[in-house]
Amino acid sequence: MKKLIYLVIVLAIAGGGYYYYESSKTPQIPEFMKATVSQGEIVEEVSATGTLQATRAVPVGSQVSGRVEAVYADFNDIVKKGQVLAKIDTSLLETQVQIQEASIARQEGEIANQQVQLADAKRTLERQRELFEKKLATQQAYEAAELAVKSREAQIASAEKSIISTRISLDQAKLNVGYATIVSPIAGVVVTRAVDPGQTVQSAQNVATLFSLAEDLTTLKLEGGVDESEIGKVRTGMVVRFTVDAYPQQTFEGEITMVRLNPTIQSNVVTYTTVARVRNPQLRLKPGMTASMRIEVSRRDNVLRIPNAALRFRPSNDMYTALSQEPPTPAGRGGGRGANGATPAAARPAASARQGGDAAGPNPFAAASGRTGGDRAGRGGGMNANFTPEQQKQIDAIRALPRDQQMAAFAKAGINFGGGRGGGRGGNAAPAVPTVPLAQRTAQSIDELFPAIVRNPTRGQVYILVPADATHKFGTLKRLDIMQGITNGTFTELVSGPPELTVGTELVSNIVMPWLAARTTTGTTQGNPFSQQPGRGMPGGRGR
Repeated sequence: MKKLIYLVIVLAIAGGGYYYYESSKTPQIPEFMKATVSQGEIVEEVSATGTLQATRAVPVGSQVSGRVEAVYADFNDIVKKGQVLAKIDTSLLETQVQIQEASIARQEGEIANQQVQLADAKRTLERQRELFEKKLATQQAYEAAELAVKSREAQIASAEKSIISTRISLDQAKLNVGYATIVSPIAGVVVTRAVDPGQTVQSAQNVATLFSLAEDLTTLKLEGGVDESEIGKVRTGMVVRFTVDAYPQQTFEGEITMVRLNPTIQSNVVTYTTVARVRNPQLRLKPGMTASMRIEVSRRDNVLRIPNAALRFRPSNDMYTALSQEPPTPAGRGGGRGANGATPAAARPAASARQGGDAAGPNPFAAASGRTGGDRAGRGGGMNANFTPEQQKQIDAIRALPRDQQMAAFAKAGINFGGGRGGGRGGNAAPAVPTVPLAQRTAQSIDELFPAIVRNPTRGQVYILVPADATHKFGTLKRLDIMQGITNGTFTELVSGPPELTVGTELVSNIVMPWLAARTTTGTTQGNPFSQQPGRGMPGGRGR
């Protein structure tokens, strides 16, 4: 009897404990992180760091040596072309002028003396000739007189050449006197002054720099180094926006005027210098300021924008299990490179894209690159040199139309986006472009020959959460295939997609399952910061 009582008590305690455990256990409810489709502008930019400089900077030096007698310009002075900046003592220089003038006077006297002696030698020669004809003088006397005349003439010719050289030295001495007065070669601002009155200037082979002048500072140039991976996107005429530390709340603008071909290599990092023209009417910007540059490569106004966190999200098998949803069957390369999020039915159109078919329905960009609908061109920088400037203008105009009108407009304009590997299997191959040597082209600058940038849309996928039903109490994931355009790092342009994607549509960016994370902390991955915790999704993070 007692044993039976003990057994009842034990069973009652066990049942109560089990009831308490079940009632206190936290329900396993997944947490959905979502991002919302919005409408607005997307600006794709290339970042760089640059330095503001004067459009033209001229060093002013001294071509003669001497003691600085006076300085008439100081830092920040506005000077005009031809204005006197400084003077050097000319005492020694004027002495050289006097020496050369005296030398010329002496040489002129010597020439005059030689000419008198030449006249006397000519008279002697004439007498000897008359005597020789009358047989009263010898042949030897006649030839000696003739030799004396030629000798005097040679001496006079040498003296005349010597005086020419002396006159040139005199002119040079006078120029040196003029060089002692240093004038401004341009109209500008004195940026540097490296001389003071009383200082001695030594001018040998190198001209001593006394002043540095900057031309009109109402226009500056901004030079910045762009990484080699981004330089293919930059063209002349693009807008560059930048900030400086002096005015952190203000954004300034400029225009790219040159992309220099000379690379700069530092620590195995290759950059190319871009030059932009910057207007500075209020003179707030100063030469030497460091600027944080953002070059506007592409812009889309009033377009649908998808948060990048939603594009990065890929559901795991644990997420499908938590939602009581069957994970999709792998569909190979044509089905989106994996099993996560692609049903076989959804994979078949993507596979047909490789054979030149239309993989995304009424979308003129679907065959942009035969293999993956423009993905190859997008990864390579988005450039397509097969379009002429006129075609590019048509493309830009058509893309401004509503999406349901774009396909018909492209067909009417005769523009297709065939090419790449798909072009050889059913697409339209781009015609071969003949190579024309630079010498035979009419362009004045190499920048004029760079092809226009064409952005080919690429494939992407997002997920929405279908409301719960009797079978799936948390809802189900539905994959939507899209064509995406440019991105600014936070949002990506939606070029085309299913009708479910409208302004305000909520997309899944991550699914957090705390019970899986807690289980992981006690498993083999504990203490390894590089292991991926199940249930936290792909690189979307917590809705970033």
